[in-house]
Amino acid sequence: MEDREDDGTGSQRSGATGSESEHGRRSDLKFLSQSKRGPTDEAEEGDLLEQKRTVQDGVFACMYTLVRQTVFNSWKFAVLKLALEFLIFFLMAFNPGFPQWKIRTSNPAWQLVRWVLWRGPVAHILGYRAFIGIMYGMAASVFLSVGGLAWLTLAMRQAEQSKWMRTAAAYLHVVYDIMFVMAYPSFLDYFAFVANCDFTGPVKRHNMFTDVMCLELPHLLHMCVALLTGAVFLCVVALMLVACGELNPISRHLLASPAVHPRLRALAAKAVFIVSCADLGGRGKLQAVVNVVAAGAVCWFNLRALPFYSRLTNAVWTGQWVGILYTCLVRVVLVYGKDQSYTYLRSRTLYVLYGLLPVTAASMGLVSLYSRWDSRPARKFRELPPGAVKLTRVHRFADVYQVERLARAMRLFDSDGWVEEGAAEWGETVLRAGMQAFPGRPFLLILHANFLLHVRRDGPAARTQLQLAARHSPSLVERYQVFCTDEASKRLQDGKAGGMDLQAYIEFRRNYSAVIRVHKAALLLQTQLWRLLLRPSLRVGLLDAAMDEVEAATARAHQVYKRVLERYPNNGKLLRCYGKFLEDVRHDPAAAARAYGEASRNGGGDALLSLDLSGVQGADKPEILTAMSLQEDAVIVCNAEGTIMMTSQAVQPLFGYSKSELEGANVSLLMPPPFSTRHAAYLQRYTASGQPHILDSMREVIALHKDHHVFPIALCVTKLSGTGADSIFLGVVRPLSPSPYNMRAWLAPNGTFLCSDQLFASMVGLTEGELVGRSLPSLVPPESAPAVEAYLERCRAASALELIEGRIQLATQLTHRYSGGEPVSVEITTGMAGTDQVRILVLNTHRTDGREDCLLVVEGQG
Repeated sequence: MEDREDDGTGSQRSGATGSESEHGRRSDLKFLSQSKRGPTDEAEEGDLLEQKRTVQDGVFACMYTLVRQTVFNSWKFAVLKLALEFLIFFLMAFNPGFPQWKIRTSNPAWQLVRWVLWRGPVAHILGYRAFIGIMYGMAASVFLSVGGLAWLTLAMRQAEQSKWMRTAAAYLHVVYDIMFVMAYPSFLDYFAFVANCDFTGPVKRHNMFTDVMCLELPHLLHMCVALLTGAVFLCVVALMLVACGELNPISRHLLASPAVHPRLRALAAKAVFIVSCADLGGRGKLQAVVNVVAAGAVCWFNLRALPFYSRLTNAVWTGQWVGILYTCLVRVVLVYGKDQSYTYLRSRTLYVLYGLLPVTAASMGLVSLYSRWDSRPARKFRELPPGAVKLTRVHRFADVYQVERLARAMRLFDSDGWVEEGAAEWGETVLRAGMQAFPGRPFLLILHANFLLHVRRDGPAARTQLQLAARHSPSLVERYQVFCTDEASKRLQDGKAGGMDLQAYIEFRRNYSAVIRVHKAALLLQTQLWRLLLRPSLRVGLLDAAMDEVEAATARAHQVYKRVLERYPNNGKLLRCYGKFLEDVRHDPAAAARAYGEASRNGGGDALLSLDLSGVQGADKPEILTAMSLQEDAVIVCNAEGTIMMTSQAVQPLFGYSKSELEGANVSLLMPPPFSTRHAAYLQRYTASGQPHILDSMREVIALHKDHHVFPIALCVTKLSGTGADSIFLGVVRPLSPSPYNMRAWLAPNGTFLCSDQLFASMVGLTEGELVGRSLPSLVPPESAPAVEAYLERCRAASALELIEGRIQLATQLTHRYSGGEPVSVEITTGMAGTDQVRILVLNTHRTDGREDCLLVVEGQG
């Protein structure tokens, strides 16, 4: 008992000590976490851990993954699709079940062709039971496909697209292309035919299976299942049609179409046509009229919108439906005609068979001519002189879809398959005119983004247009198009040998920082655990809690690593860090060796400097941008709030700050007053108005070193991407090198020295630090002071143009601190640095006394 009491006392004493140690350990860890992690850091790590998306994002990702597959993207599939659609709908209109058609069904060709619309052969040959059994099999396949789509959607909400997801999407794509793209009319016709009943008659029986009562079980159940499945099937068909929308204006695929809304309207008309053919058999006259109206609507929608990029496809697609409309019109004449003799009906049946090909071919030719006529207004924009006339006055667009059709003028390709430069300019002019005529329309903004992405290969500019589109209340279809274009912009750099664009690099840095934070947190907890184990006595519960924390932190860090590696699987620097994590935290040397090997094969961390700067190095940019190098120049990237997001290595020695001190800080840290206090207001004004003042122009400004001395720099700022509060800016900084023929100093408008080069300070016998804060009149002889004051007053009153052009000059003398009162004769040409709102006077000084002698000043002791 005593032993137990002693043990208990000792245990309690040890527990108290361990508790105090644990409290101190947790306090230290909390302090370290608070000092190194902010709300943004937690959010970034949470995003990487959860990777949760909204249901809409999951559906969009699934749709996008489905249509990205290239299984059926060849021209052969396009031809097969066109042929099947025409054949199926023609067989619906030219159905031997309609008494007006006298078709010789024993013909071998007919016996073969009729199976593309398999509802008729199944019902006639196999009977009711087999018909219903096959219907349930088809319904099961539909719901299994929809279930697969739902599962893939949920999976993509949880994580980035992995290899197994892409494989599953490839198989699902094959199923969907067959069921919901190629054979959808036959599926819908089959489901609709289950409800082909005489609901207005005294006996509610099926029109074909006359012994089946439609409103009695079990057929009532069969009919409900068929109609529900048909409704779901039609929704999926519409979903696939939206998913297949292609806004790449230079797509060469035969079925590429940007006109999603007109095609959805045409799909609705086709659905009416299918239901009419399947369910209105007992109402021949009504059925014939509905068929004509539906087929005419499809023709009108196709002709009005010309939905495909390819003129050939537009002609074939619309011409086929004119042929179907011709068949429906002949049947209307027969239905309402008085002569119902076999001879008359047989002759009119032959009219359809013999006249179908000429009518269809003639319609194709007419549609081709119409498409050329419809594109005539595009000629008004060809070789239009810039600024010669307001674009909205060149042509009055009917709607945004006409803008898209006229912009197809850019589809002129050279021998290598690239768009000709003149054609690209032509198409862009049409787009800009449309955007001026319909400002803020998401469809045109998305279309312009695709032009920038696929024709100009300018990812940042495309993302800017997408941000604008997202702010103008896009429809559901347009939100999906924004999603697709954004995904394509992310893949733009993946196809290039090298690295990423700057925005992609910034995104990588965010993810990389999150990885390093969780890695360090896991190491810190391991360190605390070992310190805990060094204590002479320790309670088991405390040890368990500490080990649980280490295990949880390790699992958290490993999950973050996996998420980031899914997106950047070939980044050498990230792989090397992952190897260290596996070796030091998870204690898995075999996996660490594999990670190190992958890092070596992928070039270590040098790929981070392989950034594509073409977006900010165009021919219209200043020389400082076109000659920019991340290895040699000081480059700073910040957002619209002034927060530094990325810096190059050259920034550190120039300003004296380390990379970690700069990234996340405000860029005003590098500016002396009054620039530092006013910079936030400048950014707010730009985000509110969008009017640039210093963008894409080189300025001389004053920078602040970490050691609190100022120095002159050349600065050029350009916008990388974004609009308004989402803007991202890039600045290139170069120190101004001194010239022996032009000694320079930088003054505030009141004459106070801000900084100078070493040659100017030596000319007056002062160090650069001693010169700061002195006034220009204090450096001239007393008799020259009034002239200098007048000179400063003139500079304050001068316009910015006068200062920039160097019109204000002053010939004066400067006193030397050690020359025994002998003045130095100089001529000053005044320039301007900073901005017009906050001016800095630049004194470009050269001596006029012709002397180049040197002066050595020593202390009294030598």
